[in-house]
Amino acid sequence: AMAFNVGRPAGIRPGDEQIVTLAANLVSLPIPAAGKYEFVIQLDGELARRLPLRVQPAPGAQLNFG
Repeated sequence: AMAFNVGRPAGIRPGDEQIVTLAANLVSLPIPAAGKYEFVIQLDGELARRLPLRVQPAPGAQLNFG
């Protein structure tokens, strides 16, 4: 679990949606192979969003799955 606060820029009213960029180092996240995955985000136990992602090697790189 993780908590964070996001400031409200000028012109944004309470309750308006806004985009938040979040970066995380996921070194110990088990990814068995390249392909499609999704993050399932829950807030207070309720589904908030599903975020699809695709794992693929960069051009010229090689992925090692263990």
